[in-house]
Amino acid sequence: MELRALLTDAADAFPATSSGGYFTLANRKNWVDRTTHDLRLLTARLERPTEAAVADVGGGLGLLAIGCARLGMRATVIDDLALIEQAGLLPATLEILGREGVEVQRRDVLANGLGLDAESVDAVMFMHVIEHLPISPKTLLHEMRDALRPGGVLMIAAPNCVNLRKRITVPVGRGAWSRMEDWYETPSFGGHVREPDLSDLEYIARDLQLRDVEIHGRNFLGFASPSPRRRLFSRIIDPVLRKRPSLCSDLYMVGSR
Repeated sequence: MELRALLTDAADAFPATSSGGYFTLANRKNWVDRTTHDLRLLTARLERPTEAAVADVGGGLGLLAIGCARLGMRATVIDDLALIEQAGLLPATLEILGREGVEVQRRDVLANGLGLDAESVDAVMFMHVIEHLPISPKTLLHEMRDALRPGGVLMIAAPNCVNLRKRITVPVGRGAWSRMEDWYETPSFGGHVREPDLSDLEYIARDLQLRDVEIHGRNFLGFASPSPRRRLFSRIIDPVLRKRPSLCSDLYMVGSR
């Protein structure tokens, strides 16, 4: 089965909710597009993808892990699953992941560590999580590096704090990521705390002493816009902006131990 079709089939197994980003039917195509990209990026770096053991830290619903499992990898999702439970999707998610052969380790990695043995996995994915962390990710990232076998792959994705859209909108007083109510009126804020830029990811790669580091840019945020014109513009401009990752909405860093 073609990769996108394989992931669409998996995404369609999850129940829809009236709110919650990827949980809604309207955002499933964007979810599948992102995950297809992530899976291609990962498999291109793995020496033997079908034999790999991989961990998706903060993987949430686990579509990336499901894609890995369907390709023959031994996949684990490590997540506290608090947002999934809050959305009322925890029982369905655990049932789906179990059916797909994905192991689930429910843990708070900031409080309790990663929980992986040294040199026990071939890849660790940390996709759109780092921008939500309220404390330094350094200790956790070093745990991820140490969990990799020699030659293993670390993949990080995050929104770019200085993408082209923000460079245009911030000077005219627009560009806040979160609504005031989300930050001020809720007891626990789960939004973006610090979005990295390209130099931040390069800093992390140097600190972890990763090899063969690549940083790619994509513009999936525009693809999910409710505005048809904005979606069309994003699809037209995306191939151009990929040549300058520092201008893209999404950054992807891949490096080897």
